[in-house]
Amino acid sequence: FLYWLFQLWRGRGKKKNGDGEIKFDKQRKYGLSLVVPVYRGDRHIDGNIERLIGKLEEWGRKFEVIVVVDGIVDRSYEILRELQKKSRKLKVFGYARNRGKGYAVRYGLGLAKYEYVGYLDSGEDIDYASLEYLLKRVDAYPRKDAFFADKHHVLSWIDNVSLVRLTGSKLFHWFSSVFLRTEFYDTQVGLKLFRRGVWNEICERLVVGIEGFAFDVEIAKELLDGEYKLIKCPVVIRGEGRRTTVTLLRALEMFRDVLILGRHYLYRDLIRAREELVIRVRRGLEPGWLSAFYGE
Repeated sequence: FLYWLFQLWRGRGKKKNGDGEIKFDKQRKYGLSLVVPVYRGDRHIDGNIERLIGKLEEWGRKFEVIVVVDGIVDRSYEILRELQKKSRKLKVFGYARNRGKGYAVRYGLGLAKYEYVGYLDSGEDIDYASLEYLLKRVDAYPRKDAFFADKHHVLSWIDNVSLVRLTGSKLFHWFSSVFLRTEFYDTQVGLKLFRRGVWNEICERLVVGIEGFAFDVEIAKELLDGEYKLIKCPVVIRGEGRRTTVTLLRALEMFRDVLILGRHYLYRDLIRAREELVIRVRRGLEPGWLSAFYGE
């Protein structure tokens, strides 16, 4: 109840429709480039992309859907190329070898042309109502830098997701927070939007450039360290009793990548601390023995 009162107070003066929901602001002339990475998705990808394009057309803005086939190992690329002939909003790219989700997302967003960019997992778990909510947040808070779907949000709805998957997600969240010394948002929900300029800045600042699933952690780390303005948004996840597509090997690779990130960020922070200390020594703000230690 208190959270509802806070949301009501925060939304004072905003344009609403008869149902109390924030309307899309048709006056702002920005568009959206949405990347969908695909790997072994030939059984469901055509229907998913058609429904996604239909949902974005309801938004009433300029948009493009950039599908990146992360390894041409099945009929996904062929199916999507046929679907591309039916819609000018769809762009399809692919390459022969599987490189990982992080590589596919950066590849696709490097081709984006609109003011807002983002990515969405190609599976059927994330209900498209979640995308609609993020788009409304973009309209309501245009000065924010990034919008993250977060299954830990008080308004999120998780339905029929296995205990193993939920436990693994909690464990990975804790592990990332400890080893990177940052209290993260939920990094592993595959739905995020950014202002295009912010995304370009983040890509230039990446320390490692993780190509696998853990690249979400590196992106979130840079956003939080850079003090960008983020908004957490609720998400609807319908597992439908399916098991996660992340294999044990991929899970171990995610934990390994977090350890690699932790080592690089620790080294970077030590270098920055030393540089700041040298500057303070030169200005006479630190004791003389430090000056002698650094040869000043």
